[in-house]
Amino acid sequence: MEGSARGPCDAQSHRRPDRRGDKGFGSRARKVDPAIRAELEQRAVGDPRKFLVSILSELESVSPDDSLLIGRFLRTPEFRSFARSIAVASMVRDPDLQHGGFVEKLSALLVLAESLPREPANRYARLLVETISTGSREALTILSNKDSAEYELVLRQAEAEHGRTLGAREHSQILNQMDSHQYAATLEFVDEYCRIAYAASGELVPAYFDTQRRVPIGALHVAPTFAMIDSTSQPLWSQLRSPTDTETTDLPGLIGRSYRVVVLGDPGAGKSTLAQRILHDLTAPLDDNAAIGRVPFVVTLRRYDEKKRHRGYSLIQYIEASLNENFHLSAPAGAIEYLFTTGRAIAVLDGLDELLETHLRREMVEAVENFGQKYSSAEMIVTSRKIGYPEAPLKTDVFKVAVLEEFDEYNVAEYAQKWFRLDDRLPRSERARITAAFIEESESVADIRSNPLMLGLLCNVYRGERSIPRNRAELYDQCARMLFEKWDASRGIGTANILRSDARAALQVAAASMFGASSRAEGLAENELVTLIADSWHGSRYESQEEARDAARSLLASWRGRAWVLTDVGLDVRGDSRYKFAHQTFLEYFAAEHIVRCNPTPDELWAVLEPHIARTEWEIVAQLAVQMSAQHNSRAADRIYDLVLTACHKTGRQEAHALLRFALEYCDVFLPSLDRVRRTVAAALDIYLAAPGTTVPAGSESSPVDDSLQLLKIAAGLREERISRVAIEEISVRCTQRLAAAEDRVARRALLVLGSRREFESLLEVEPGSLGEVDWHALKPVWGDRLVTWVRSSEEVALTAYENRLINGRSVTELVPLSALLEAAPRFGLKFPWRSPAVILFLRRYLTEFGPAWPSNNAARDMHQLGTTFGLLRSPFIPPSFHDHSGTSDLVIRQCTLGSPDWDEFVALRDQARQAIPFPAPTGPAAYSAAVILGSIIETERWDRKLSASPDVGSFLQLGPVQALEPLFVSRISNVAVRHVDRALRQFPFTTDQHRILAAWAAGDFDFVVRRRA
Repeated sequence: MEGSARGPCDAQSHRRPDRRGDKGFGSRARKVDPAIRAELEQRAVGDPRKFLVSILSELESVSPDDSLLIGRFLRTPEFRSFARSIAVASMVRDPDLQHGGFVEKLSALLVLAESLPREPANRYARLLVETISTGSREALTILSNKDSAEYELVLRQAEAEHGRTLGAREHSQILNQMDSHQYAATLEFVDEYCRIAYAASGELVPAYFDTQRRVPIGALHVAPTFAMIDSTSQPLWSQLRSPTDTETTDLPGLIGRSYRVVVLGDPGAGKSTLAQRILHDLTAPLDDNAAIGRVPFVVTLRRYDEKKRHRGYSLIQYIEASLNENFHLSAPAGAIEYLFTTGRAIAVLDGLDELLETHLRREMVEAVENFGQKYSSAEMIVTSRKIGYPEAPLKTDVFKVAVLEEFDEYNVAEYAQKWFRLDDRLPRSERARITAAFIEESESVADIRSNPLMLGLLCNVYRGERSIPRNRAELYDQCARMLFEKWDASRGIGTANILRSDARAALQVAAASMFGASSRAEGLAENELVTLIADSWHGSRYESQEEARDAARSLLASWRGRAWVLTDVGLDVRGDSRYKFAHQTFLEYFAAEHIVRCNPTPDELWAVLEPHIARTEWEIVAQLAVQMSAQHNSRAADRIYDLVLTACHKTGRQEAHALLRFALEYCDVFLPSLDRVRRTVAAALDIYLAAPGTTVPAGSESSPVDDSLQLLKIAAGLREERISRVAIEEISVRCTQRLAAAEDRVARRALLVLGSRREFESLLEVEPGSLGEVDWHALKPVWGDRLVTWVRSSEEVALTAYENRLINGRSVTELVPLSALLEAAPRFGLKFPWRSPAVILFLRRYLTEFGPAWPSNNAARDMHQLGTTFGLLRSPFIPPSFHDHSGTSDLVIRQCTLGSPDWDEFVALRDQARQAIPFPAPTGPAAYSAAVILGSIIETERWDRKLSASPDVGSFLQLGPVQALEPLFVSRISNVAVRHVDRALRQFPFTTDQHRILAAWAAGDFDFVVRRRA
């Protein structure tokens, strides 16, 4: 289901097995002209659709000429998109496959693209749809038998792309309205557009160079990497803050594998440059043998929003108008709609975050989703900032989420080498030395240089100063001064007698005006900007309005043509020059300065910021403003926190949550007093304990409980360890007090928080036990007999109580259904919001907690009780949702490199483990349940991939009381019969049926885990 892209972005495709000779076509096969077959196969080399060409070439009903036409058609993006839609529909069993909608669409494509008559086009379309759908189902069945994990991954991918199968009949109607002349004109338009767009996107004008110097995009741009976020299994905000099990990919992989994707990044991460790079790569000239490429259209959503609201433009209409405006190119009637209908066009929608108001972003999200629903075959890439995106996200079941990763040390080195290599002012002999020195010194600000925009500014600072300031505040100030005050002076250009402080104030006025009004997001007309600046100067620096206006015009004249902070971006409809900030980061920085200048006291500042923070808006500007206020007033941070707490008592739960999140998120930046930290954490805990709803989050949709739990996670995971320790201490003290609460819901949640002590330590990244232990024995009088009631009312409380040894395994098996014990599920969790099945905790304790007193060991009794609960189940009974999040393999698998200094110790440990256990043998139920649970982990985690097959590495399984069963698991993992399996099984008092089931499992003839059906 992979597709190739145009030019340098081509992703390597995987060859599908040749399926010639499959049943259903043998009775109609015939000899084919060898020359035709050779040409067909030459066209299909390296192409995953080769088997389709071969099948069609053997059908009597297909003429040689038609075979060549169809072979050519199979190489088009239209067919690639269509074939993927059929494959997806067959996997999810879309009823439209039987209703003929796909056949109609493919037939219309064949008529239009290859000028085939209607009757043979219908016949070929039916054959192709049948072949692809049958092959997809057969391949899925084979995959389910060979690799269950990969099968589930493919099935989830198909379900995520089900949207591309919709509207096939409507698409065929659009295609039937186009004639051959329009189609030919469309192809000519595509060629011309790609030629122009490739040339136009081939250069960068970096905002941090001292002139508007254009450089080739490849001479400075560093290839990005992306972390693919699974936003379906966990809340999006949780994954963006603490991503788990993320898969990384490069740009070709992102384009080749993603049907719909939103790319998130921090300010200055290069999202708009990414859109330009995609445009450039996908419009690159094609080799003679290359498949016909996709056609990218880049849309700046802020500009589209203006046209949509003021002129009622659709996205198609906006693209058509932009082509005419930017490239002086008119698209033929229906051409853009054809490209999106057939899946040949890819929409790159840039800057969802630049719509500042949340309601405007939500309206745009709806417009984007509606466009995607109408043009279901079209691929889409949307860019946005991470901050604020969860407040107005695209549908997570349609749009994958990818995060632009920060620069690592290799990216930094590549960028710095390119940056200094392009600097003509540096002697060539010095560039390498300066680059190396910069890379070394900038390690002290690794978190700043990881952002591409800030890295460029650091390069500028270093070029001028040959050093990097150690103080963060000083560094930010130097960046601002470099961009504003020193820029012209370093080049010997005068400032027209305008004080630099006045010019900075002018930037603040411009930023505040643009930031506060969406209508000005595209920039300010020169006359309007002159008026704003003159009004701010009149009366303070200039006595007359005319003098102030003349000074403002002189300032703008000095800015014109210089791509740094505020720059001219062309003319408006009246021919007046427009100005805007070169990057959103600078807009927000100077807007924050203006807000602080106009609201110098903390109370005045908070009055401006509070309503926006409560609506989860202005986060970066608010952060900068509070920092700037604290630089001039040592008590500002404490006063802001007092005002936050006061506002929380007067506002609703949702607004209070937003205010507290802001305060907690930046505790280690604002550095309020520890008393304010405690009071803020206490307020956040109160919100969690009193939140309506269930204790455990449901799926990917956030709940009030889920959201308020995030506040505690933020408090416990701050970078400043001193503050986090105070926060965790306050949480523990408050929860201990709340255990005595009259309301059971509050007390239960307090118990859950106290039971997550290990997760607090993990968030703080300290050694287990360093935060101290909860004295559960001393707390028993607090809850009295209520624990039994809590445990009976909530499976999550029961499992937490067992994990903290407040109840035994027998109580758990009596109170919690077996199905719940066997499933991985959402859970109360600060760092790990998904828990492993409870039976894995039983197993881990059983394998590790034994000694001389083992016969009376609680873990042994618990495992025995679980074994009696299992009973004798003759068919697979472990649910597909079973998954081990606890890392049992790290506990059980022991590996050592042969010849290492530790080898003798490794051998001794292995031999000791393999000796007869010096304790009474386990009971049959305990050993059987241990074997079943461990076997289920091995099935779902594929331990054959975890155990090295290298002769340089030795491995064995450390199984504690069931060590004698090692041959059983080795046989299953290695897929090689081990003759000692039967003897190993006879060392335990298994029943005859248990013995038979375990032997069959070891041989690979039986599974414990129920497999998903195709």
